[in-house]
Amino acid sequence: MASRVEVRARWGAGVVIWNWVADASGTVTIPTADPVFGRLARVEIDPGSPAPTASYGIVINDEQGVDVLNGDGAALSATVTAAFVLQEHDQGGSAEHTGEMVVADVLSLVVSAAGAAAEGVVKLYYEYQPA
Repeated sequence: MASRVEVRARWGAGVVIWNWVADASGTVTIPTADPVFGRLARVEIDPGSPAPTASYGIVINDEQGVDVLNGDGAALSATVTAAFVLQEHDQGGSAEHTGEMVVADVLSLVVSAAGAAAEGVVKLYYEYQPA
């Protein structure tokens, strides 16, 4: 399977689905073709088969290089799906949430340390706000 990204948005709800396959170095980067407009709600990170290595990591960067997951995609399990609600952290990087994350950018999934040919799926759900 080749890596691919699909964006679905309808009636105020949207999801970006990244199906990824790591290269020989265990990494992959997949940008959305167009900007995503909306308020981020939650993310599901599902290790596939062949499974990634334990403690692999993902980030989802906006066009400015800011990880919209706020570091929550680090040190992931090779066997257990991770799912969490997304909220914006304060600028000091504390664990306290200060508000919702709004995006209007191309988003790029970056997977690292997954192992050669490892696979997975990342789903980013958001409240769709047309431009």
